[in-house]
Amino acid sequence: MNKVIDFNAIASNKRPLDAFFADKRNVGIISDFMAFECLKRDSVANFRKSFAVFEAYADRVVVLKDFTDLQHLPPRKEGFYDAIVDLDRTRSFPEYCRQMLHVDDPQIEATIRVNQTRVQAFMEKIEKLTSEEYRLSITELEQSVPADQKPHWRADKPVTAQELDIAKGMVAGITTKRYRALFPNRALPNMEDGMYWVPFRYTVALQALTLKWLRDGGHETVTPAKMRNDSVDIIYVTLGTLFDGVLSDDSKLQELSRLAGLILWHGYGFPT
Repeated sequence: MNKVIDFNAIASNKRPLDAFFADKRNVGIISDFMAFECLKRDSVANFRKSFAVFEAYADRVVVLKDFTDLQHLPPRKEGFYDAIVDLDRTRSFPEYCRQMLHVDDPQIEATIRVNQTRVQAFMEKIEKLTSEEYRLSITELEQSVPADQKPHWRADKPVTAQELDIAKGMVAGITTKRYRALFPNRALPNMEDGMYWVPFRYTVALQALTLKWLRDGGHETVTPAKMRNDSVDIIYVTLGTLFDGVLSDDSKLQELSRLAGLILWHGYGFPT
């Protein structure tokens, strides 16, 4: 089993990493956003501790390319997984973890502090930009729901085929628009290749989030703090749809993963 590792899984006292890696067949997938979350913490010690947790399992971890780079890869099933893995960082990851645990190097600590400042500014920018995108998304989805059906879209009720159909329609429209903007002179990909495109998976994750918000009462109920968390959670959900889900103790993140899986299965027959 290959699972994307959420920062929550590193920080949790329940030690889900130990349980996951107890099965020698399991492989952990990490992304730049997990590192960003580590860097958002206040101290260098916390950052070093986060990666030191991986030391015992570092040879069973795969590091992905930066999420920004993944979004610019063209849709293509053949060779997709080779294209999204950062081989150099994957090979050097065990040594990196050892350095975080054992090396008391002032230069390393200075580099971490500089990166912390940069990442905190970057995440604030991302959170501001995505908050508007998310609110627009839920507004568009809400406008697609027949008025007589809105009372039935509630968190305490099962997700209906109608909800998933509307979410699929939103995914199709947004993804097509995004593809034509990025590749204006190319024909749309076939369905099989199109599903192996990170912006497509991101749009599925976004619709899972907007569906959850709508079932919880609409974006008016979402606080700025929740919005900030959602801007990171949706990245984990996106990547999790490419593998066997997300390793996390965060119940909301797992619910988003479940909804994304329902959209993929109901809309595209894609097993998750």
